[in-house]
Amino acid sequence: MSNNFVGKKQLSNHPIPVYYQLQNELKSYIEDGKWAPGEPIPSSRNIAETYNVSMGTVQKAIANLVKEKYLFCVQGKGTFVATTDIKQESLRYTLLRQHFDGDDLSFKVKLIGTERVDGFRPVNRYLKLGKHEELFCVKRVFVSRSGPIVYTISYLPCNMFENFEDKVAKLLGKITLYEVIEQKYGLPTVRNKELFSIAVADEEIAGILEIRIGTPILSTEMLSYTYKEQPYEYRVTYWETGKRKLFREII
Repeated sequence: MSNNFVGKKQLSNHPIPVYYQLQNELKSYIEDGKWAPGEPIPSSRNIAETYNVSMGTVQKAIANLVKEKYLFCVQGKGTFVATTDIKQESLRYTLLRQHFDGDDLSFKVKLIGTERVDGFRPVNRYLKLGKHEELFCVKRVFVSRSGPIVYTISYLPCNMFENFEDKVAKLLGKITLYEVIEQKYGLPTVRNKELFSIAVADEEIAGILEIRIGTPILSTEMLSYTYKEQPYEYRVTYWETGKRKLFREII
């Protein structure tokens, strides 16, 4: 499949550097959904000829979009629209080990339920929503051979995800939330931010994780972003780390 341009296009005579104009032009094709995640973009030569710019200008624009995680390059194959780099949540955000070089704990993800809820602070503020805008609430539990080990609650804006229950909820037991959002809405996860703290298990958490009420547990909050610096998910996760530790590798 080729997304090569047909015909000529003109950049403005604005004093903004040409590479930056081209960078924003290519970015708009991604953000507007004209190029879908995983699709190849036009060849560098085709872009240069279409916009009447040098190959160096094209390469600089593409390099910047790779840094911004809009694109990725595969040697010998071309440049593609970036996809969410998460094939299994256990591979990135839910690594549990006994020590640095230990094996990652394997588990299954079970959907507890989804529902519409009234918006509330601070979640609506994090998601850049009005304080009364509704949210989708998704609750899941990660279960290992020894029992439940992770309880996670995600909140997503209702106004961003039309027909969420039909498009997403039915697939959550089979693939990750990130993959569903990307496949059904064309919105990959561009970046995330996290907060770590210690919490005490209340009745709900204790019941799901099968621990005593009042047990100290690890709590993480995560905010996920897609294109245009738009936050689309706030997630709070509770971890039972009595036998395993949360593992992060920063590269």
